[in-house]
Amino acid sequence: MLVLTCIATLVYASCHGEAAQAPVSKYPLFRPLLNLSEAAQQTVSREGPRYPDAYFLDNIRACRAPYAPGEHAGQATSHDECVRTYTILTLANTLAMNRLVPLLLESLHRVELPGGPHDTGGAANRSLAINTVVVGATHEAVAACKRLQQLYGNQCNTDGSSGLDDGDKRFPDFHAVAFGMSKLKHIVNALTANTDVLWVDADVVFLGNPFPELLATGADIAFTTATAPCGSPAAAWSEPEEEEDEEEEGEKGEEAAINGSAGEAQQPDSADEPALKRRRRLADDGDATAADATAATDANASAEATASGPLNCNTGIAFFRSTPGVLRCVYSLLLDMSKRAIAGAPPDEVHERARFAAFMPHCAGALGLRLVALPPGRFVTLCGAGDRGAEGGGEGGQEGKLGSAVVVHATAPLGSVGIREKEPVMKELLGLADT
Repeated sequence: MLVLTCIATLVYASCHGEAAQAPVSKYPLFRPLLNLSEAAQQTVSREGPRYPDAYFLDNIRACRAPYAPGEHAGQATSHDECVRTYTILTLANTLAMNRLVPLLLESLHRVELPGGPHDTGGAANRSLAINTVVVGATHEAVAACKRLQQLYGNQCNTDGSSGLDDGDKRFPDFHAVAFGMSKLKHIVNALTANTDVLWVDADVVFLGNPFPELLATGADIAFTTATAPCGSPAAAWSEPEEEEDEEEEGEKGEEAAINGSAGEAQQPDSADEPALKRRRRLADDGDATAADATAATDANASAEATASGPLNCNTGIAFFRSTPGVLRCVYSLLLDMSKRAIAGAPPDEVHERARFAAFMPHCAGALGLRLVALPPGRFVTLCGAGDRGAEGGGEGGQEGKLGSAVVVHATAPLGSVGIREKEPVMKELLGLADT
């Protein structure tokens, strides 16, 4: 009996000793997240962005559509990877799924394209809605998405491990910042299915088919613009704070990549100051906030500034071509954000739109990608309810602001309004009564 008691004691002590040494948290967590660092580790593992949930890639392949006219959505499946295709992608929690996504899908449903059955009715047209994957950030959001699927024919996917909150979280709440990291994870995973991705936030309204214009730009990556405070200005990119010797070690290689990229203007540098270091010094002095962006961004689009101020980056509507270079840039942007979040950086240093504006021109320039700012008259970014134009709030009224618009992003300054306030703006754009 004494021997059995001793053995039981040793086993108990051994088990509790192992438990004490076990990590406190194992990712992904299946509980509400506590801070931005947890959100970053929930999104990115040691292997990079976490792999998609079940059926995500199947849903992407099922709804992707070929650009060639006359082909039906979904024909270019995994056995036909040589056909260039596109997919529309968005993400929403339960509140956005109930309030905004129905309006987004309604607008997509109204954009009828020749060449296939419209929904399941066998008419002569199909709509952009059936080429759309809607990711629900919670299980309740997915259930709401599946109800919408019966009406619009979109695909639904779950992101139950994202840890995103169901409430109306506004910047600088870390849930709002974590949304950007989750968004990039889904873009990376969708690009691996060998399809171009048009990302749209849930507060976007389609007034026409944007893809002919997107293709005409020849862009590898394209984004919408907005005047301040609804856009982030281009800024010279710099890595998170590291040891000085580590930064200098990789400086020559990085400088060579930038100077050798397509479209980069070659400037003479002093013998004792490499180009990259000089750019960083100028950026620190505030003299070259758009140094990288000028080299990589399409000159014609950047010239379309308005009287209200220069155009800044807004990624509520963003296009990504399925190429290795684009995949690398989106992947690296997510790693850049997660590294800052895990290190405890404040929300404004991890916000996806601001990081995109700083990092993406740098990456596109290094890899020779064509980064294009979309024409603001066609891809419109509203900046608050007063900027609608339908009530004359925008310059020139509705005809001046939205008369030629193809897609409209009903956004607002960061943290100023929530999901409920965006709903009537979207309804007005669609001509629906605010009920």
